[in-house]
Amino acid sequence: MSRGEIPEGSGTPERQRPAASASGTGGAKASDGGTAVSGTVFRSSISSTAIGHQYTLLWEWAAGWSVLPVAVGSITAVALARKPEGRTSQFVLPYTLMAATVLAAVLLAVLAGEWGGRGRAAERPTRKGTGPSLGIRVAMVVMCLAAALSGLLWMEYLREHGEVDVTRRVVLENHSGVGDGKSATLILDGRPERDHLRVTVSVEDENPAAGACARGTEIDVALEGEPLRGANKALVDGETAELELGGGNEVRVRLTVHTVSGCHVELGVTDVFLYG
Repeated sequence: MSRGEIPEGSGTPERQRPAASASGTGGAKASDGGTAVSGTVFRSSISSTAIGHQYTLLWEWAAGWSVLPVAVGSITAVALARKPEGRTSQFVLPYTLMAATVLAAVLLAVLAGEWGGRGRAAERPTRKGTGPSLGIRVAMVVMCLAAALSGLLWMEYLREHGEVDVTRRVVLENHSGVGDGKSATLILDGRPERDHLRVTVSVEDENPAAGACARGTEIDVALEGEPLRGANKALVDGETAELELGGGNEVRVRLTVHTVSGCHVELGVTDVFLYG
């Protein structure tokens, strides 16, 4: 090898440094690219975790707490289907109870989504501590179910002991042209389903042009063969008599008129209910 020749495989430091510099730049770019990819994957992982978390909450609400309004609604539907006939006023309180119970069950189901469903608090640290404690939630669920069952039992009680309108089942005999000391007879068709009878009487003049006999007329109401009770004595038009039935198969009620001598009135009944 002569003095002026350069050995193969060797190079000047100046020529090798740019290569090394180029290699370093490429490594930095690769590192930056790897960081960007890692950041994208990390953000995607966070996004997927958040979406999965929301779906988990939605699933737990649908699978768990939504059962409460369905159960309460089903019990309420059965209670309404078991509603007996009778005066509307006796259903005001049970209707109010059932409506409030259904609304409370729906509200609890909606709030359950805000409280984090039924999952463990450790699995969702961002929601830990929200809403009432587990014991309070269980108590609220039990109270809703108990209220719904109370509405059903209330309806069953009314079926057995509530008021039954029997106005169309009564016949009033000898009710026209009734004078002082005379009586009309009310007869109930069929066996009484309750132990008490409530009768609202009406009085009209037989001949309105003849005078105002109905205004001074009083009526005594009693079961046939039974003594007259004080509360059912001297009733006037529109007042109500309450009678305790003796448990027989037939109900016959005597309406005795007390009016001015020479007056004759028309007797009637506007409402007749069995109850108790």
